[in-house]
Amino acid sequence: MKQNKELCIEKENITPRYVFKDKRKANNLFIEVNSTTRMKFLEEKMKLGWNMCNVDDYIKINRCYKCSKFNHRAQDCKGELACPICAENHSLREYKASNE
Repeated sequence: MKQNKELCIEKENITPRYVFKDKRKANNLFIEVNSTTRMKFLEEKMKLGWNMCNVDDYIKINRCYKCSKFNHRAQDCKGELACPICAENHSLREYKASNE
């Protein structure tokens, strides 16, 4: 907040959630903000330490690896097996093996 005074952000409008390292070993900070603060962040880059950071929306979507439907996981799935590419009744591994 001290580094981003030009955004006029109040402390109660930001809730840090977690930090995630991606495949390139870059740290990603996930925060929850209200709609006004979100718009301010999307218009400008955020200063964190010695870095100028891009800000973007993040939406996490769960997809089942068994039936390929959304909003549940394979361990909780009650559906039938479905390939995510061709929708046939086999796994993704079997699809890749048949195309080699």
